[in-house]
Amino acid sequence: MSAPGHIPEGHPVRKLYLEQYSRLEFPPSDTLSVPDSLGRRFPFNFKKVPSQVRGRCFFPGGSGLWKEHQDANWAWQPFPKDPIFVIGQDLDSEDNFTNSTCVIGYEYGMGTWAGVKQMQDKVGLPLGQCFFTNFLPGLRLSETNQGMSPAWKFPDFAEKCFEFLNLQILLLRPRAVFLLGKFCAQQVIKRWGISINSSNDCIHSSWETNENHIFGLNEIDGSGKAVGTFATRDGRNIKYGVLTHPANRGANIGRRTYKKYSGNRTYEELTGDNAERQIIDEVLAEPAQK
Repeated sequence: MSAPGHIPEGHPVRKLYLEQYSRLEFPPSDTLSVPDSLGRRFPFNFKKVPSQVRGRCFFPGGSGLWKEHQDANWAWQPFPKDPIFVIGQDLDSEDNFTNSTCVIGYEYGMGTWAGVKQMQDKVGLPLGQCFFTNFLPGLRLSETNQGMSPAWKFPDFAEKCFEFLNLQILLLRPRAVFLLGKFCAQQVIKRWGISINSSNDCIHSSWETNENHIFGLNEIDGSGKAVGTFATRDGRNIKYGVLTHPANRGANIGRRTYKKYSGNRTYEELTGDNAERQIIDEVLAEPAQK
């Protein structure tokens, strides 16, 4: 095992960062987005992660591997066999990553990571087997790291990020995938060709259209798409599950629902932590494909 504070150059996640992430092209900052429903266009307020930290941090900011808060310097441990991918929306704001994460050497544990710990303690996600990564592997040029990422307004860039996510899946070969929150879940699920039913009472933001609608977790749950299967580029079939984003888990977990089916089309409707524990159990019940 590497000593605290050391990033091993031969680590598979470090190699992914140096050899593959470095090739991902980000548009210039003066690139304008597609128009929203009001005809407005926005600059590309998103940038590449300039370096990795030695401690616990979602990829590409760090190893993407779990360690307890007080033991965060040991995050570059051996990569798990048959890993479980846990995919978020994007990494952070540039200000928070630069002035907090890079200064102390790991992501602080009071936000997203506190929710991640709850996902282990309350719903049984085996954190030691997880690789935490992001669909949009970059930093927001804004004060907030919450809500919809500005990078979604650039569809061509989002497609490049999806290709990079597929490359991570090919190289690191997860046994299962969990998607965190509505923004990430919708963008990944639709690219897997899985449809979600839209409800008429959803609130639309100004940049949405009928073809580009943000689904909430209630719609994903109601469509029966909180658990499913997708095909990788190398022909493996992998189960996925959709989980509440850990940064806002305390406020949102009470709204989760999931139908646990048994024989003869009968089911038990689960809510909250019980719903997400069932989602995790179903996804991880499948053996790893080689």
